Amino acid sequence: MNVLTFDQHINEKSPCWDGYKQVGIKKKNGKPVPNCVPVVEDLEENEGLDEFSKNRLAGATKIANAAKEKGGDALLTYHHFYVKLPYYQQSVDGELDMDNLKGEYDDLLTDLYEATRNSMDITQVECQERVGKIEVLGELLIRKRTDQ
Repeated sequence: MNVLTFDQHINEKSPCWDGYKQVGIKKKNGKPVPNCVPVVEDLEENEGLDEFSKNRLAGATKIANAAKEKGGDALLTYHHFYVKLPYYQQSVDGELDMDNLKGEYDDLLTDLYEATRNSMDITQVECQERVGKIEVLGELLIRKRTDQ
């Protein structure tokens, strides 16, 4: 086992992608790998919906493209992030109708609940897509509320 000194550990390049940090180790296919999680920074209080949407669009696009390129199980991540892109783009273009967004958000929550409450009558891809949409709609609705 290779044990690093404190200085080596501090100066070691992170095994995680840009925008991610290592938080411990997890097992993948029975092997220990770095547990890389997104770096969560405090939201800029002065960042409006437009800037927020531009930043989220860029991040979701990067993650979706990387997951698609990787393939395999990562395609679930692709589906989760790819469905977010049109919403962020509409927000950047100033084309979001918040009333329609709220209705769609409520419908998606109901659909997910109905599909999962008794029988799990949903595929993994459908689940990732619904959860991705719920997440992006929630983000945009919350961000819009905090802008007012």
